[in-house]
Amino acid sequence: MAPRSARRYSTFFSFSLPTTLSAELRELARREGVTLSMLLLAAFQTLLARYSKQDDISVGMSIAGRNRVELEELIGCFLNTLVLRTHMPANLRFRELLQRVRETTLQAYAHQELPFEKLIEALKPERNPSYMPLYQVLLDVINTPSQAVEVPNLTLSPMTSDTGTAKLELVMDVWDSDNGLGGLVEYKTDLFDRETIVKMLGHFATLLGSIVDQPDTRLSALEMLTEAEKQQQLIAEAERAEAHHHRFLNVKPKALVP
Repeated sequence: MAPRSARRYSTFFSFSLPTTLSAELRELARREGVTLSMLLLAAFQTLLARYSKQDDISVGMSIAGRNRVELEELIGCFLNTLVLRTHMPANLRFRELLQRVRETTLQAYAHQELPFEKLIEALKPERNPSYMPLYQVLLDVINTPSQAVEVPNLTLSPMTSDTGTAKLELVMDVWDSDNGLGGLVEYKTDLFDRETIVKMLGHFATLLGSIVDQPDTRLSALEMLTEAEKQQQLIAEAERAEAHHHRFLNVKPKALVP
């Protein structure tokens, strides 16, 4: 067991998106010929690109691994992890990014049976025991039924498992239900605090609304600031302008040199 000081602690924060926005996202995905997972992945990668000011973003995504009929009713864990890497320059339009993500995801699905461990062996990334190779952020979109399952003499119901230890820096689980989209964010507590995650989710919701309204907008121009942040920004700009005005009025002309 690792020493207590070496543990990387994590905690959860739950969120939900408005029902109207959830419906608009599903409709946009339908019109563009992509799944809701692909749309949310493209939006999430846009958020990460804007935060990091980078244009090469890799995100992990779990896959069920039940791509054969004979596996559908078997009990057991068949999950595998895909690493979805997207090059996304700031001048790319979101609709173009969406098709790029669709192509990347479909190619990953076609090779989903390759174990993640084999991918590590082939790529030979620099290994560090303090973080997962190839990706540090995971997005999962879950559309499986969440209600309890009844079997003879037994009731099975979903539950959240919290080990308190972070395996990744950031994990976003999104549930797609009749009540709209919502989920949990698990984050590494020595990197993020609750206030930062709340602000991030506000940016994500604003970004999703901007994508729905203007999917042809360039990634760099998609709106992310919440209304409260816009007001704060306007107030700060007004205060800076007023301070500059006062400094200008207080400047005294230098004495003329004969």
